[in-house]
Order: sequence, then structure tokens, then C-alpha cells
Amino acid sequence: MVPVPFHPVLKLIGGDENRDSVTIYEFRVPPQSAGAPPHTHTMEDEYFYVVSGTASFLNGEDVIEAPAGSFAALTRGNLHAFWNSSDEEAVMVMMTVGGKFEEFFDEVAMRVQAEKPGSPEEMGALVGQAAAERGITIDMSKVPDTAKPLYGME
Repeated sequence: MVPVPFHPVLKLIGGDENRDSVTIYEFRVPPQSAGAPPHTHTMEDEYFYVVSGTASFLNGEDVIEAPAGSFAALTRGNLHAFWNSSDEEAVMVMMTVGGKFEEFFDEVAMRVQAEKPGSPEEMGALVGQAAAERGITIDMSKVPDTAKPLYGME
């Protein structure tokens, strides 16, 4: 298990365990909850396979409902996000290629333990700073209206 404050994450293989720096995770996103906020990577590509449930993806400006069996390629330089607006858990396998994305999760977990943010705003600032240090830009202004309640936005 990866100790991140977002949703349950299990690392299946790390980038240091293979020649091409591929990391594979299992994400379990609870019903009616936010996943990753809108963001853009400069160093890695992300690929998602929805194993069960339904996930919603932001791909550029398009919102896509992805039921079990769906595949999403969210490549570097492309604004994307995901969340679960359904009433059942969404289970996804996520793969990153390139960069050192798994260090981002490690850094966030260490900062949360050290700084113990007391509010969603403090948590957001902590995550945003760790992301920026790894070439990831978060843009909360791009959260679609339908997903705003899940991200605590009015």
C-alpha cells in the first residue's frame, strides 16, 4: 500500500523494478469522491484501465464516463483528471511511463506525516507544491461543474 491521503493506492510494480521505469498501481476510488484534480504532466504518461465500477475522466476539456473495461491514455502535456461520481467503488489499474511519478506519492506521504495539514486548503497547497517540484501542474479552475462538489468546491 502507498500511504497517500487521496484514496487507497496499491503499487503493483515500481519503476526501479524494470528497465523502462514503468510503474503500475491499483487505485480504489470510493463512491462519490474526488480522485486526481485537473493536472498536466511534463515528464510522464498515464494510462488507466477501469477494472470495475465507473470512473469519470477529464481529457482536455472533455468529460468521459468510463465503465468497467474502458481504457484511457492520458499522455504528458494533456490536461486530465479523474473522479468517481457513481454510487459504487471504481477500481482502476494505472500505469505511468517515464519520469519518476512514484516519488510524488512518497513525497506527499512524507509531507503529510511531517506537516499534518489541518484543512483541505492546506492539503491542497502541500500536494500542489510536491507536484510542481516534479513537473506536474495542478489547475483547480478546470474542475468541471458536475465534479466540483466532489472536490469540495461550490
